[in-house]
Amino acid sequence: MTAAEQEVLGDVAARVSELRASLETATAMIAPVPADIASYAALPRPALVIIAGYLKTVEQLEEQVARLFRTILLLNAVDVGGLFARDIADRMEALGIIDDAARWTEMVKLRNRLVHDYPLSREARFARLQEVIAAVSYLDGTAAATLTYLQKTGLLS
Repeated sequence: MTAAEQEVLGDVAARVSELRASLETATAMIAPVPADIASYAALPRPALVIIAGYLKTVEQLEEQVARLFRTILLLNAVDVGGLFARDIADRMEALGIIDDAARWTEMVKLRNRLVHDYPLSREARFARLQEVIAAVSYLDGTAAATLTYLQKTGLLS
């Protein structure tokens, strides 16, 4: 691995670590999570801003973990140019980084919805929040497993 590749890998891994810490803080800040649409509708504006930040952190963490996945493959001389998210997930599963390629693919789809869909109704925003909350544990665990893999394999010093 070249010094430049090591630097890029280190930078992305550092971002993942920072985003994991931000996610932990944001998760604590949105607690208690609204249990139903009425509770969500009753939230004050500052709470909705915090939730928006939480969603953005989840989006960014998935993106950076996916970047680590592509970098791991590149460092293993895999041409990622024609690979779809599921192909990358299958390879990460084969490396033992993730345990369920289909689940990671759903995480990628969730991130895409966070980036490209703009739910306008309160009900749709609440549903999106519930969807993200259900996925956060998996995302954080995947991020941790990826960083551990990089340490164990010596790719990250």
